[in-house]
Amino acid sequence: MNRRALALSALVSAGLVGCMPPIRTTTAFSSRFGDNNRGRLGEVAATAGAGALADRPRNTLGRPLLATVIQGEGRAVAVYDVQTGQALWSRPMAASSTPEILGDAVVVEVGSSTKVLDLATGAERGHVDHNGLEFAGADRDGDTLVMCFAAGLTGGSRRAGRVQAVDARSGSERWTHEVGGILGRPAAKGGLAFVPWDRQSIAVLDLGTGVERARLRSTDDVLSWVFASPQGVFYGGRGIYRLNADSASGTRAGSQFLANPFEGIPGDPLIHRDAFQPTTGTRTARDRIGFTFLPGAPAEGGRLTVQGDTIYASYYHDVLAVDAATGGVRWAVRLEEDVEAMELTPTGLFVVSAGGHVRGIDPATGAVGVVSQLNAQVGAIAMDVGGLALPAERTAPEGSAREQLVSLIRDPDNRLVPLRSFLVTRLARLEDEEVTHDLLDLYTQRSIPVQLRQSIATALQTRRTGARFLVAALEEHFDYLENHSAPPLQVIAPTLVAMNAREAVPGLTAHLLDHETPMESLPDVINAIGALGEGSAVPVFQRWVQMYRSDSTFRGPERVVAMNTAIDAIFRHGDASARAWLQQLSEDTRVNPLARAHVTELQQRDASDIQRRETQQTEAERQAALQAEVNRLHELQATVPPSLTDAAFDEAWNAHLDEVRECAQGAVSRNPALNQIRVVVTLRSELPRRLMEANPPARTAGADGVTHPTTSEEALTWTGSQMAALTAQRSRVRLATYAPADAELRSCMDRVVLPLEFPVFREMRQEFRRVIDTRAARAQGGGETINGLGLDAQGRELPWWLVSAPTLEVENPPPPVRPGTPPATVRPGTGPTTPTTPTTPGTPTTPTTPTVPGTPAQRPWWEE
Repeated sequence: MNRRALALSALVSAGLVGCMPPIRTTTAFSSRFGDNNRGRLGEVAATAGAGALADRPRNTLGRPLLATVIQGEGRAVAVYDVQTGQALWSRPMAASSTPEILGDAVVVEVGSSTKVLDLATGAERGHVDHNGLEFAGADRDGDTLVMCFAAGLTGGSRRAGRVQAVDARSGSERWTHEVGGILGRPAAKGGLAFVPWDRQSIAVLDLGTGVERARLRSTDDVLSWVFASPQGVFYGGRGIYRLNADSASGTRAGSQFLANPFEGIPGDPLIHRDAFQPTTGTRTARDRIGFTFLPGAPAEGGRLTVQGDTIYASYYHDVLAVDAATGGVRWAVRLEEDVEAMELTPTGLFVVSAGGHVRGIDPATGAVGVVSQLNAQVGAIAMDVGGLALPAERTAPEGSAREQLVSLIRDPDNRLVPLRSFLVTRLARLEDEEVTHDLLDLYTQRSIPVQLRQSIATALQTRRTGARFLVAALEEHFDYLENHSAPPLQVIAPTLVAMNAREAVPGLTAHLLDHETPMESLPDVINAIGALGEGSAVPVFQRWVQMYRSDSTFRGPERVVAMNTAIDAIFRHGDASARAWLQQLSEDTRVNPLARAHVTELQQRDASDIQRRETQQTEAERQAALQAEVNRLHELQATVPPSLTDAAFDEAWNAHLDEVRECAQGAVSRNPALNQIRVVVTLRSELPRRLMEANPPARTAGADGVTHPTTSEEALTWTGSQMAALTAQRSRVRLATYAPADAELRSCMDRVVLPLEFPVFREMRQEFRRVIDTRAARAQGGGETINGLGLDAQGRELPWWLVSAPTLEVENPPPPVRPGTPPATVRPGTGPTTPTTPTTPGTPTTPTTPTVPGTPAQRPWWEE
């Protein structure tokens, strides 16, 4: 070991590391450092550990404490014993952040620096200058504080951050990192610091050295906070993640994740304190809206859970317990004062008001009792109240969870209208049919604000149970003498339609015929009667229209809406006689002119609709016919082979054997020693690409040369012409060569071969080879072979070309057959094709053994 290492070892042994100069490294936040490494994250999770939840304070004094900024004149930072309500100390200072209790220290921002105060006395141990950055937050593990600072937390173009490790006893710096990004409030546990970075990553640093050990990056979520607890390390944004090896997936689906079951609460708070939102040291609305929970042990299958399967929400003076799985409200309670801070322990839920009242709430029932009174106006509060007992005297909220929700919705505090509207939607989700009655009752309360009333109306229309309460409400009618108001028909009627409550038709009809029914409710009533009564409601509408057809009450564009709605229902649900009745109505000059005009408009619209439907039907038939033709075209195109088979070639070739005979006979007569005639035929397909287009063009050129969208008729014509052209398409002989080089043979064969036509194929060209054996059959006997011997059926001698049947032999093996191409069939007198590369005929090959004349198989090939 060298002297430098020995010296460092001695310093560590002496406990003087805190006096060493700070370590400034570049061993973290590098763009080259790999993120989402499963092995590293697994090691980090194991190091941080997951133990049992302890119900005791985290501070070294072992007492339930509260750190706060005293509000008003003479601002100060103070620490209180929550159980007694007495202050441990109070120090005047203009704090600009929430003080944080970390072990035996309190960390708070004052001006342009962050101070480290002694928890027991409030004495300053040291401070850290911001150097132009904002204080984001701090955490502690052992005797090391880790602090984060950033520019850009509250906006602006500058983005910078610094994370710094500080000795908790002296406040001296141990190491620091400057980062080109925004850092948030860190967490510390197991000798590691967890630093949220740019709302996307969490860097895991060694607290002793500052070296980065692992990095987590989300690919489908925003990471806005991280905290450490005895159960492990947790992070997230709107939902909760447990840090473990599965976090390496970087996704919700691949990680242990629990979504916020109360998503959408007004104010849009995160499920945990936002690490990138600096505190201010004053009371803010943000502090009055939030969630709290205690992580639970991993459930079966590694599922993330919370203690009691419950998440708690506070909104000003309302506190709710929410089922973590379903989002259902377990209980809801209204407190006397706004909640400025809230902390959940295994024992209870504790809240602090601005007036210094500390209350304890039973997590299971919502029963509330006062723990202590601080006798101060407080704000920017941090709590460490593990082990604090609930007060013996507690008052539970009355009624069921449904009734408690209704009570919160009735709250006259108009600051809470957004929450009350949100709770209306939660109330409407309950299946209990009594909810429908509750919502209707809430809607009729005159003190309900307009915004909330609209939310109730919308929620009512989502209900599918409790129709009996709405039907019963229809029994109420406006009565001036009895001081009865008409029920809210504009809400009840659409809801009854959504519930398909046909039993409501009589009650709705009674309101339609009641002249005291409010004008603005009539259209909804008429629509509901029509939807629920259908054809049976037509006589009712006719009667009503007849009653008020000339009534001045319905004069004017706005007032005639109800009558026009009834006319619409008659037109929609009535038969031919009902439409005839409407025709008579339109011709009656005593009828409201606007109503008559509406009947005419309906008739014109109906005629237009009929014409449109007929046009659509005709077009649909054309499209069906076009598709059938296009399918036929596709089938025809599919029959075009990649290349021509020997069988297809021979079908055309063999049809002209008589002409070939004549040419062969002439060649033999000129050269009796001729053994073979070789023929190479090159075909050219000449298949235009346009004939293989699968679908009609999207646009067609008109007579004026201007293109327009192709009509179905034009597409049908195009398809027919494609099929006709493809059917007529033929392959032709591009070139034919013969051996031997006999001009007369070539002239004769060209007259036969060049005019030949063959089926079309996809390749550009293709060669076929044929070899004609012209050797004479020789009679065997007497030891010599004589040319030309052979007898016909009458015993007459025949020339050699009528005795021997030449064969077309294959000089080379046939080309490989393409997939899907039928194998070539060799017919008598033919052979397969040769490779497509054209060749010049050469010298005839060596003769093969002649066939024996006189057998049927040896008849001349041209007589076959």
